[in-house]
Amino acid sequence: MKRNGTARSRATLALVAGLACSMVPRDASAGGFQLNEMAPRYLGTALAGMGSEAVDASVGYYNPAGLTRVKSGSLSATAAGVFLDTTVRATEATTLDGHVNVTGNNGKMSAYGGKNAFIPAGQVAQRVSDDFVLYFGLTGPYGLITNYPDTGVTRYMATLSKVTSFNLNPAVAWSLGRWIPGLSIGAGFNAQYARARINRNVLFGAPPDLIAEIAGEDWAFGWNAGAMYEFDEHARIGVSWRSMVAHRFSGFVETWSTGSGASLFRGGAHASAQFPNYLIASGTWEPIPIGLPGLTLMGEFGWTQWSQIQRLPFEFSGVPLPNAEQVFDFTNAWRLSAGAAYRIDEAWTVRIGTGYDGSPVNNSNRTVNLPDSRRILIGAGFSWMIEHGVSIDVGYLHLFVQDGSIDQTNTSVDQSRFVGTVSSQTNVVGAQFNWNWDEFPPRLPFVDRFF
Repeated sequence: MKRNGTARSRATLALVAGLACSMVPRDASAGGFQLNEMAPRYLGTALAGMGSEAVDASVGYYNPAGLTRVKSGSLSATAAGVFLDTTVRATEATTLDGHVNVTGNNGKMSAYGGKNAFIPAGQVAQRVSDDFVLYFGLTGPYGLITNYPDTGVTRYMATLSKVTSFNLNPAVAWSLGRWIPGLSIGAGFNAQYARARINRNVLFGAPPDLIAEIAGEDWAFGWNAGAMYEFDEHARIGVSWRSMVAHRFSGFVETWSTGSGASLFRGGAHASAQFPNYLIASGTWEPIPIGLPGLTLMGEFGWTQWSQIQRLPFEFSGVPLPNAEQVFDFTNAWRLSAGAAYRIDEAWTVRIGTGYDGSPVNNSNRTVNLPDSRRILIGAGFSWMIEHGVSIDVGYLHLFVQDGSIDQTNTSVDQSRFVGTVSSQTNVVGAQFNWNWDEFPPRLPFVDRFF
């Protein structure tokens, strides 16, 4: 029993390592397990303008060059809720190499894997000279979570799959306007922590099931850089790049019985996984600054090099498992968004947007753990300027996710297989508090109202 449960865990570790290239939730606002909730204002524009509007510190994550537009200093504190609605339906589910049919309770052939998630972030920037601005951001760039019932039809493929991350990102922006008017550049260093956990059941011969769990964590490092060119005060473009971050996850593999609860074995687990390169090209334009000064148009193209995730090697220690690798065959994915903002008056601004977002998986490599698919984005939001330099942004994004098919076999002793379809939709709601100050040291907000 130990060896079979461990072999089952082997395939599971490969999956968790692969997913650990991430996120919090699965269908957040970018393909795969990539997250884009660091500035909820842009939920309202369907993610358009993130790398070019540059009105507060939150631009530092998407394009550090945009920080040169900060007058003196800026702080952004954000929070987003991701509400996932994911259901898989099996046309065939088996284990023990097809000899045992699998269903959920009462013969149910569907399983709900949706899970809600909370994504906070904080970013701050301070000008230190006419040409230089310093920045620090704490964000969560990747994440994933699917959570199916322990007794559901997917239990021999996956129950819980979860990846979380946070990223520490100091950066500096430099205005080159003395030499090339309108041009700014920026660069940063990234220290990224990621943690992954995956569970699933294993049937070895006869009940009760075994539960296999894999967990690992790691710190790894990367960089980001960007450039921005301002044609004038009403039009600008930006381009940025976030480098791959190569993780070496270390943790454990454990299997226990659902009958007795006794642990059958516990050993070490290691896996290598890459979080991919990410490119953004963005533009912001006020087309009628005199006749309609409140209108701003934004567009953005994003490209993620998911093809860096092809095969994931993993190793075990202290348990009877050979080293192996898992094939993922991810493909590169791109996103295109367009949005608009209209300033109604000095206090209120509204936003709308739409876009398309691709996925690194398709019908040939989709899994129960990552039932991702391409999606259409529709967003809306507003801003409220409470007082000079202090504002709140609220954004909403709906993802119309394309249905897809799954044909997944675990290449391990029990040869479990799941054939079926997935249907999904996602809602993201976020809020962003911004404090921009005109001089240093800054005067605390709301002081004039209460003192």
